[in-house]
Amino acid sequence: MIEEVSSTKLHTLPGMSVFDHLDGFRKDWHYMSRFLGDCVERGGVFLIVLWILSRMIIASSPAVSLYLNAQLMNFIETLIRQEQGVQTVGYPEFYRISGSMIIWRLMLDRIVMIANRQVEEPLQNRVNSFFEEKLLQAKARLDLPTLTDPIVEARFGEITPDMTRDQGWSILLAFAVVPASVLSILSQVTVLYGLIRAEGGGWFALFVAVNPIFEYTSWVDADPRVVYVHLVDPILTRMREMKGYIESSYIRRQLITDGLQSFIQEEYHRAMEALGSRWNQSPRNLYDNQRSQGRVFVSIASTLVDEAPTILFAFQSLHSGRPLPLASLTLISGTVSSIAWQLRRTAEQFQNVTSFHKNVKALYDIMEWENQIKDGELSYPKHESTGGMKIEFKSVTFRYPREDETVLSDLSFVIQPGQLCVIVGENGCGKTSTVSLLGRLYDATEGEILIDDVPIQEWKGDDLRRAQAVLSQDFQCYSSTVGENIGYGDVNQLGNRERIRACAEAAGALSFIEKQPDGFDSKIYPQWPEWRALGLAKPNGPIQKKVKELERTMELSGGQWQRLAIARAFMRIIPGADEKDSPNTKLLCFDEPSSALDPKAEFELFEKLRAQKGKKTLIFITHRFGHLTKHADIILYMRDGRVAEQGTHTELMNLGGSYAQLYNVQAQAFQ
Repeated sequence: MIEEVSSTKLHTLPGMSVFDHLDGFRKDWHYMSRFLGDCVERGGVFLIVLWILSRMIIASSPAVSLYLNAQLMNFIETLIRQEQGVQTVGYPEFYRISGSMIIWRLMLDRIVMIANRQVEEPLQNRVNSFFEEKLLQAKARLDLPTLTDPIVEARFGEITPDMTRDQGWSILLAFAVVPASVLSILSQVTVLYGLIRAEGGGWFALFVAVNPIFEYTSWVDADPRVVYVHLVDPILTRMREMKGYIESSYIRRQLITDGLQSFIQEEYHRAMEALGSRWNQSPRNLYDNQRSQGRVFVSIASTLVDEAPTILFAFQSLHSGRPLPLASLTLISGTVSSIAWQLRRTAEQFQNVTSFHKNVKALYDIMEWENQIKDGELSYPKHESTGGMKIEFKSVTFRYPREDETVLSDLSFVIQPGQLCVIVGENGCGKTSTVSLLGRLYDATEGEILIDDVPIQEWKGDDLRRAQAVLSQDFQCYSSTVGENIGYGDVNQLGNRERIRACAEAAGALSFIEKQPDGFDSKIYPQWPEWRALGLAKPNGPIQKKVKELERTMELSGGQWQRLAIARAFMRIIPGADEKDSPNTKLLCFDEPSSALDPKAEFELFEKLRAQKGKKTLIFITHRFGHLTKHADIILYMRDGRVAEQGTHTELMNLGGSYAQLYNVQAQAFQ
């Protein structure tokens, strides 16, 4: 285990950790001040002030209740001590005190609580939406080496394991809790200090126990026995989909390859703006709010039951006209107990606040974290042309981040614009890694890569990826509709259903797409429920049947999945009806594009792709030589991360090397 420790051993002493938290809090105060400033800017000064004011009133509520209870105790003491037959206090005083208690609890305490919720909800939405969008933007712009860096992963871990929607609000709330708790304790201590200790009555506890029992029994059925909540709001569904793409490490490579980071951010922001305050409404919160709105009378009854012990005790003393055991001792002891509990809780909350500087620091570090792959400044292409992309590798060596094994070693070759290049070789020789460098998923460790005679680092990464159509062997589908999965090949034409249909037809996918229940609108993967509690559902009951329908996954063969991938790639290949709709793609890269296709479908695919020769540069990675290698302008045979042989099919066959041997092995199967 490697542990970073401070230069002093004082931090190992019991209780010294709080000083470590305070020291970190002091050093990172500029992060906290920036965080609070962003909260005020996003939430609005008016809402922030109202929220703080309501929390302060709520914090002082126990002290006010204690003061009113003390007045009632004094009333009872006066009633007990007065001379027989001579009343110095009477019903008016009783009505004043008991009325004040009820008014405070019903009209002030409850009103302030409701006002606090009314202010807190929009404030919470504003703060959370601000920081969630910032986190999404930060994660969306990070390249693969940076995103998989252990330090960056640790930073995301310090913020939240799953980018929870409440992270920003949780931190702000922590800053408000401690001052409110301190105010609550000080106000109670101040009132308690002025109380007169008196003799108490043990049976009074029976009345006190009524309220918690009532509260428990009134809410014991708060959770529904069976529930299944499914999103139907298309905008909210869209927002959740966009967020899921950014969060999923499983689909991250595909996202960058398709150049969708900016599109995802724009779609997420558009959906969030359209939703307004609804963006963060969880079904559970809506359910609880609906229940609380329907339980107004239960809430009022709970308030009356809460005040009943003291009021009934005082009334009995007044009505009987004789001294009864006073419960002031119970009041005081209960208050002391409450203060002790709050002190312990405040100490814990204070430690949480001082440790929250790590969360805040990580939050802003991630927002400003620089990518390991520095983006270029040149827009690609520099000049409009139709001849494809020129590619040149000069002594390129490559190792994956934090790996010692060299994947590519002194790799050199040139592919001229419009040429068809086929890369072949045994598994693990570096074919796929070579293509990864063209999209700048990674940068070369050594050597130089030129695109159109310009170092690849000088081009803007997004522009380069938009000029490429890449079909990888580990193609991933997005959890949206079939039509959108194809349309993501060219997001500018995402709404062009005719273009999407044409690409599906060209890829041989139209027939099985039209057989799906909703055609191009069929979901690839099921939309998982927002809230699911089916433990007590009846087997094969109506809910279970509906759940099976909602969670149905599209059943496709390997070849059909691959045809969807090809259709997406065709969005960057097949020209549109209008010239302005035609993609400006310069390079087509296909890594085992026909591995799951039958021979006839493979032949048809390669014929369509070969038609692009001369118009675009084509690179194919394949283990099957027949349909492509004879038509290739250049073949690269790779071994151990190097180009072992290169040339045309005829040249390499005449050479009689490794390529010729592999070709003959495959040819023998058809003799």
